[in-house]
Amino acid sequence: MSRINIPNIDQVVDEYKILESKLKLKRPGEIYEAEQLADNVIDPSNTPIEKVWRCIWEKPLYANTRVETADKWITKLEPYMKNSLNTWGEQEDLLITKKGSSGKNIDFIFEGNLKSEIKGLSISYARLYSIQCAAISIRGMMTNNLYPLSNIMNQNYSFKKMMKQMSFGYGWGPITRLHALTDLGLAVKPDLHVCRTIHHLGMCPEIPKGVEQPSTKQCISINVACIELLNELQKRFPIEGHRLRSLDYKLMRISKREILPK
Repeated sequence: MSRINIPNIDQVVDEYKILESKLKLKRPGEIYEAEQLADNVIDPSNTPIEKVWRCIWEKPLYANTRVETADKWITKLEPYMKNSLNTWGEQEDLLITKKGSSGKNIDFIFEGNLKSEIKGLSISYARLYSIQCAAISIRGMMTNNLYPLSNIMNQNYSFKKMMKQMSFGYGWGPITRLHALTDLGLAVKPDLHVCRTIHHLGMCPEIPKGVEQPSTKQCISINVACIELLNELQKRFPIEGHRLRSLDYKLMRISKREILPK
Protein backbone atom coordinates (compact mmCIF):
# COMPACT_ATOMS: atom_id res chain seq x y z
CA MET A 1 0.00 0.00 0.00
CA SER A 2 1.37 3.42 -0.91
CA ARG A 3 2.15 5.84 1.87
CA ILE A 4 -0.48 8.43 1.16
CA ASN A 5 -1.62 9.01 4.73
CA ILE A 6 1.56 8.65 6.80
CA PRO A 7 4.43 10.73 5.38
CA ASN A 8 6.59 10.11 8.50
CA ILE A 9 5.96 6.41 9.02
CA ASP A 10 9.23 5.70 10.84
CA GLN A 11 8.50 8.34 13.47
CA VAL A 12 4.90 7.13 13.80
CA VAL A 13 5.96 3.53 14.40
CA ASP A 14 8.57 4.57 16.97
CA GLU A 15 6.12 6.77 18.88
CA TYR A 16 3.38 4.17 18.74
CA LYS A 17 5.69 1.55 20.23
CA ILE A 18 6.61 3.95 23.04
CA LEU A 19 2.94 4.58 23.83
CA GLU A 20 2.12 0.87 23.59
CA SER A 21 4.92 0.10 26.08
CA LYS A 22 3.63 2.75 28.48
CA LEU A 23 0.11 1.32 28.24
CA LYS A 24 1.44 -2.17 28.92
CA LEU A 25 3.38 -0.93 31.95
CA LYS A 26 0.54 1.15 33.40
CA ARG A 27 -2.41 -1.03 32.39
CA PRO A 28 -1.22 -4.55 31.44
CA GLY A 29 -4.81 -5.79 31.43
CA GLU A 30 -5.57 -3.54 28.48
CA ILE A 31 -3.02 -5.37 26.34
CA TYR A 32 -4.59 -8.69 27.30
CA GLU A 33 -8.07 -7.35 26.47
CA ALA A 34 -6.84 -6.13 23.07
CA GLU A 35 -5.55 -9.59 22.20
CA GLN A 36 -8.75 -11.24 23.42
CA LEU A 37 -10.82 -8.99 21.19
CA ALA A 38 -8.58 -9.82 18.22
CA ASP A 39 -8.89 -13.53 18.97
CA ASN A 40 -12.68 -13.29 18.88
CA VAL A 41 -13.29 -11.37 15.66
CA ILE A 42 -15.93 -12.92 13.41
CA ASP A 43 -15.17 -13.98 9.86
CA PRO A 44 -18.41 -13.42 7.89
CA SER A 45 -17.24 -15.72 5.10
CA ASN A 46 -17.53 -18.85 7.24
CA THR A 47 -19.63 -17.86 10.26
CA PRO A 48 -23.39 -18.58 10.40
CA ILE A 49 -25.32 -15.42 9.63
CA GLU A 50 -27.12 -15.57 12.99
CA LYS A 51 -23.80 -15.07 14.79
CA VAL A 52 -22.74 -12.31 12.39
CA TRP A 53 -26.12 -10.66 12.95
CA ARG A 54 -25.60 -10.80 16.70
CA CYS A 55 -22.53 -8.61 16.44
CA ILE A 56 -24.28 -6.21 14.04
CA TRP A 57 -27.72 -5.51 15.49
CA GLU A 58 -26.43 -3.99 18.72
CA LYS A 59 -24.33 -1.30 17.04
CA PRO A 60 -27.01 1.44 16.68
CA LEU A 61 -27.49 1.23 20.45
CA TYR A 62 -23.94 2.52 21.00
CA ALA A 63 -24.23 5.58 18.75
CA ASN A 64 -23.67 8.84 20.66
CA THR A 65 -24.27 7.36 24.08
CA ARG A 66 -22.35 5.90 27.00
CA VAL A 67 -21.21 2.29 26.74
CA GLU A 68 -22.85 1.51 30.07
CA THR A 69 -26.21 2.78 28.80
CA ALA A 70 -25.95 0.81 25.54
CA ASP A 71 -25.05 -2.35 27.48
CA LYS A 72 -28.22 -1.99 29.56
CA TRP A 73 -30.34 -1.59 26.43
CA ILE A 74 -28.75 -4.67 24.89
CA THR A 75 -29.51 -6.73 27.99
CA LYS A 76 -33.15 -5.68 27.85
CA LEU A 77 -33.45 -6.30 24.11
CA GLU A 78 -31.56 -9.59 23.93
CA PRO A 79 -34.52 -11.88 24.84
CA TYR A 80 -36.44 -10.58 21.80
CA MET A 81 -33.64 -10.94 19.26
CA LYS A 82 -33.34 -14.70 18.78
CA ASN A 83 -35.09 -14.75 15.41
CA SER A 84 -35.04 -11.02 14.74
CA LEU A 85 -33.14 -11.29 11.47
CA ASN A 86 -36.18 -13.07 10.02
CA THR A 87 -38.99 -11.31 11.88
CA TRP A 88 -38.09 -7.64 12.31
CA GLY A 89 -39.69 -5.68 9.51
CA GLU A 90 -42.50 -8.21 9.12
CA GLN A 91 -45.99 -7.02 9.98
CA GLU A 92 -46.98 -10.19 11.84
CA ASP A 93 -44.12 -10.01 14.36
CA LEU A 94 -42.65 -6.50 14.38
CA LEU A 95 -42.91 -3.73 11.84
CA ILE A 96 -41.67 -0.23 12.66
CA THR A 97 -42.68 2.49 10.22
CA LYS A 98 -41.17 5.97 10.21
CA LYS A 99 -43.76 8.64 9.53
CA GLY A 100 -42.17 11.88 10.75
CA SER A 101 -38.86 13.55 10.06
CA SER A 102 -37.48 14.43 13.49
CA GLY A 103 -36.45 11.01 14.77
CA LYS A 104 -38.44 11.43 17.97
CA ASN A 105 -40.49 8.50 19.28
CA ILE A 106 -43.69 10.16 18.05
CA ASP A 107 -42.42 9.75 14.47
CA PHE A 108 -42.54 5.93 14.58
CA ILE A 109 -45.46 3.49 14.38
CA PHE A 110 -45.22 -0.07 15.71
CA GLU A 111 -47.22 -3.07 14.49
CA GLY A 112 -47.07 -6.80 15.14
CA ASN A 113 -47.17 -9.29 18.00
CA LEU A 114 -44.06 -7.87 19.67
CA LYS A 115 -44.96 -4.20 19.49
CA SER A 116 -46.02 -3.80 23.14
CA GLU A 117 -42.98 -5.62 24.54
CA ILE A 118 -40.48 -3.78 22.35
CA LYS A 119 -42.06 -0.37 22.95
CA GLY A 120 -41.99 -1.05 26.67
CA LEU A 121 -38.21 -1.44 26.81
CA SER A 122 -37.65 2.34 26.97
CA ILE A 123 -35.20 2.29 24.08
CA SER A 124 -35.25 5.08 21.51
CA TYR A 125 -37.59 4.08 18.69
CA ALA A 126 -35.10 5.55 16.19
CA ARG A 127 -32.44 3.08 17.37
CA LEU A 128 -34.87 0.17 17.11
CA TYR A 129 -35.81 1.32 13.62
CA SER A 130 -32.12 1.30 12.65
CA ILE A 131 -31.88 -2.33 13.80
CA GLN A 132 -34.91 -3.20 11.69
CA CYS A 133 -33.36 -1.46 8.66
CA ALA A 134 -30.26 -3.63 9.02
CA ALA A 135 -32.34 -6.82 9.33
CA ILE A 136 -34.27 -6.01 6.16
CA SER A 137 -31.07 -5.09 4.31
CA ILE A 138 -29.22 -8.28 5.26
CA ARG A 139 -32.26 -10.45 4.42
CA GLY A 140 -32.16 -8.90 0.97
CA MET A 141 -28.56 -10.07 0.57
CA MET A 142 -29.34 -13.62 1.64
CA THR A 143 -31.00 -14.85 -1.55
CA ASN A 144 -29.05 -18.00 -2.46
CA ASN A 145 -26.23 -16.84 -0.19
CA LEU A 146 -25.68 -18.27 3.30
CA TYR A 147 -22.82 -15.81 3.93
CA PRO A 148 -24.14 -12.48 2.59
CA LEU A 149 -21.23 -10.40 3.89
CA SER A 150 -18.51 -12.80 2.76
CA ASN A 151 -17.37 -10.61 -0.15
CA ILE A 152 -15.96 -7.96 2.18
CA MET A 153 -13.24 -10.46 3.12
CA ASN A 154 -11.89 -10.32 -0.44
CA GLN A 155 -8.45 -8.67 -0.28
CA ASN A 156 -9.25 -6.76 -3.46
CA TYR A 157 -12.40 -5.29 -1.91
CA SER A 158 -11.72 -1.58 -1.39
CA PHE A 159 -12.44 0.10 1.92
CA LYS A 160 -15.02 2.33 0.23
CA LYS A 161 -16.85 -0.76 -1.03
CA MET A 162 -16.68 -2.27 2.44
CA MET A 163 -18.32 0.82 3.92
CA LYS A 164 -21.01 0.73 1.23
CA GLN A 165 -21.71 -2.93 1.95
CA MET A 166 -22.49 -1.99 5.55
CA SER A 167 -24.87 0.81 4.53
CA PHE A 168 -28.01 -0.55 6.14
CA GLY A 169 -30.08 2.61 5.95
CA TYR A 170 -31.44 4.89 8.64
CA GLY A 171 -29.10 5.42 11.58
CA TRP A 172 -26.12 3.67 10.01
CA GLY A 173 -23.67 6.55 9.80
CA PRO A 174 -19.94 6.01 9.19
CA ILE A 175 -19.02 5.45 12.86
CA THR A 176 -21.79 2.88 13.41
CA ARG A 177 -20.81 1.03 10.22
CA LEU A 178 -17.17 1.05 11.28
CA HIS A 179 -18.14 -0.23 14.72
CA ALA A 180 -19.61 -3.31 13.03
CA LEU A 181 -16.59 -3.72 10.76
CA THR A 182 -14.29 -3.44 13.78
CA ASP A 183 -15.88 -6.50 15.37
CA LEU A 184 -15.27 -8.31 12.08
CA GLY A 185 -11.58 -7.40 12.36
CA LEU A 186 -11.71 -5.20 9.27
CA ALA A 187 -11.59 -1.61 10.56
CA VAL A 188 -10.90 0.75 13.39
CA LYS A 189 -13.69 2.84 14.87
CA PRO A 190 -12.42 6.43 15.00
CA ASP A 191 -14.14 7.62 18.14
CA LEU A 192 -12.95 10.60 20.19
CA HIS A 193 -10.06 8.71 21.82
CA VAL A 194 -8.82 6.98 18.68
CA CYS A 195 -8.83 10.35 16.92
CA ARG A 196 -6.78 11.90 19.72
CA THR A 197 -4.13 9.19 19.55
CA ILE A 198 -3.98 9.32 15.76
CA HIS A 199 -3.59 13.10 15.86
CA HIS A 200 -0.75 12.79 18.38
CA LEU A 201 0.98 10.25 16.14
CA GLY A 202 0.59 12.53 13.12
CA MET A 203 -0.96 9.78 11.01
CA CYS A 204 -3.54 11.90 9.16
CA PRO A 205 -2.20 15.46 9.04
CA GLU A 206 -4.99 16.51 6.68
CA ILE A 207 -7.60 15.97 9.42
CA PRO A 208 -7.87 18.98 11.78
CA LYS A 209 -7.12 18.61 15.48
CA GLY A 210 -10.20 18.22 17.67
CA VAL A 211 -12.33 16.26 15.20
CA GLU A 212 -14.57 14.08 17.36
CA GLN A 213 -17.00 12.73 14.76
CA PRO A 214 -15.11 12.29 11.49
CA SER A 215 -16.89 12.47 8.16
CA THR A 216 -17.09 9.39 5.95
CA LYS A 217 -14.11 10.64 3.93
CA GLN A 218 -12.10 11.24 7.12
CA CYS A 219 -13.08 7.82 8.49
CA ILE A 220 -11.75 6.19 5.33
CA SER A 221 -8.49 8.17 5.54
CA ILE A 222 -8.03 7.15 9.18
CA ASN A 223 -8.62 3.50 8.39
CA VAL A 224 -6.28 3.49 5.40
CA ALA A 225 -3.62 5.05 7.63
CA CYS A 226 -4.22 2.53 10.42
CA ILE A 227 -3.95 -0.36 7.98
CA GLU A 228 -0.67 1.13 6.76
CA LEU A 229 0.58 1.37 10.37
CA LEU A 230 -0.54 -2.21 10.96
CA ASN A 231 1.38 -3.40 7.89
CA GLU A 232 4.53 -1.70 9.17
CA LEU A 233 4.14 -3.17 12.66
CA GLN A 234 3.62 -6.66 11.23
CA LYS A 235 6.68 -6.26 9.00
CA ARG A 236 8.97 -4.86 11.68
CA PHE A 237 7.74 -6.90 14.66
CA PRO A 238 6.47 -10.17 13.12
CA ILE A 239 6.55 -12.21 16.33
CA GLU A 240 4.29 -9.75 18.17
CA GLY A 241 1.21 -10.72 16.16
CA HIS A 242 -0.23 -7.25 15.56
CA ARG A 243 -3.83 -7.28 14.30
CA LEU A 244 -6.25 -4.54 13.32
CA ARG A 245 -8.74 -5.29 16.10
CA SER A 246 -6.07 -5.11 18.80
CA LEU A 247 -4.58 -1.97 17.23
CA ASP A 248 -7.99 -0.29 17.34
CA TYR A 249 -8.39 -1.07 21.03
CA LYS A 250 -4.87 0.07 21.95
CA LEU A 251 -5.24 3.36 20.06
CA MET A 252 -8.42 4.03 21.99
CA ARG A 253 -7.08 3.02 25.41
CA ILE A 254 -3.83 4.99 24.99
CA SER A 255 -5.95 8.15 25.01
CA LYS A 256 -8.61 7.00 27.48
CA ARG A 257 -6.03 5.86 30.03
CA GLU A 258 -4.21 9.20 29.69
CA ILE A 259 -1.03 7.73 28.25
CA LEU A 260 -0.71 10.59 25.78
CA PRO A 261 1.62 13.42 26.83
CA LYS A 262 -0.15 16.41 28.32
